[in-house]
Amino acid sequence: DLKLEAETANFWRFRHENFVRGRPDLLMEIKRSNGKEESKQAEEENPDVVDLKSEVTTLKERIASMSKNIDDLTCLVQNM
Repeated sequence: DLKLEAETANFWRFRHENFVRGRPDLLMEIKRSNGKEESKQAEEENPDVVDLKSEVTTLKERIASMSKNIDDLTCLVQNM
């Protein structure tokens, strides 16, 4: 119904499998989500995200190693 849709456009909509009229016993099963847990779970389930995180870790380690090498070489040149 377009009229009803227009009237309730700014309303919050709540849907949960345990939110059932006449079943207050199911309300105890409904827990508030903070969004971070769902986001983290979605990331962990996505193999692309896991691969990218691994690659970023590897690249950070290589950068740290290269920075140390540059520092060592700089010291050698300064001591000549």
